[in-house]
Amino acid sequence: MSESWHSTGFLEFWCRRRVVIRTSWTTDNPGRRFYSCLGYKNGGCNFFSWVDPLTCDRSQKIMPELLKKMNALERANENLKFENTKLEENVEKLEEKIE
Repeated sequence: MSESWHSTGFLEFWCRRRVVIRTSWTTDNPGRRFYSCLGYKNGGCNFFSWVDPLTCDRSQKIMPELLKKMNALERANENLKFENTKLEENVEKLEEKIE
């Protein structure tokens, strides 16, 4: 595998495309970052290398559940923001009626 480090700070491989950092969301490697060719799905080379070290078994078991909880909390927060906006609009309308 031919590689070079350019002054731009980007790795480049034989396919002449930049290497980018992606994040794995598989069950075995949730949240683990890896290098891959920028065009790996579109005719780029098959370059792949882990950025992050392998996580311990305990982390692999709890990470997916923590991600689910985090996503659920983010959705709930967005819903509360929406409801808050609606309530603020109602308050403004009621204040206009009072005036």
